[in-house]
Amino acid sequence: MSIDPDLVRVWLTGWTLARGTPPPVALPDCWRVDVGWPDQKARFVFPAASNAVTRRAAAIREAHVFLKVVAPPDVLRALLPESWHLQSPRFMMTHGRLGLTGGGLAPGYRQEDDGRTARILLRDAVVASGQVVMVEGRAIFDSIKVDADHRRRGLGRALVAALTAMARDAEVVRGVLVATQDGRALYETLGWRVHAPYTSASLAISNG
Repeated sequence: MSIDPDLVRVWLTGWTLARGTPPPVALPDCWRVDVGWPDQKARFVFPAASNAVTRRAAAIREAHVFLKVVAPPDVLRALLPESWHLQSPRFMMTHGRLGLTGGGLAPGYRQEDDGRTARILLRDAVVASGQVVMVEGRAIFDSIKVDADHRRRGLGRALVAALTAMARDAEVVRGVLVATQDGRALYETLGWRVHAPYTSASLAISNG
């Protein structure tokens, strides 16, 4: 499997902008982001699986430092010691020409946006939200979330439509995102395609 490393760089740059972290730092085989969150201190993002992943894992001795690789889970598992735990698989997805996909909100819901973040509210409580940032002619969709109690009501589709409209207002029609398995099903109905599998792992630290 081959993927353009520059696509990964553009997506990761958008991710850092959306999340408010420092920008990615280029290393010989990957990018490092000093995330600085309690549950994620840093991440190393690799555009492909290689022995560089194994070497990086061997140098990590602390929890909450993640390896993220554009590769299937079984490929990443083979490169890591048993002490590393894999997260649920995700998917890097792209869209070559973002189009407006309508869909009204159910009664009681309302939508607001600020040109970068879209929110759906019910009685002034935010029940769904998402972001889009533009990087080098691509729209990076991120943090698209719908509260569990409000799923299967079309809110995810409405969020993606709102974010797509923002991208098109900025004259950007190519999109990139990383989706969960559930998110993948929605995005595929909206014309997104899986570009590559994307897998994360972190070191399990014993408290004993």
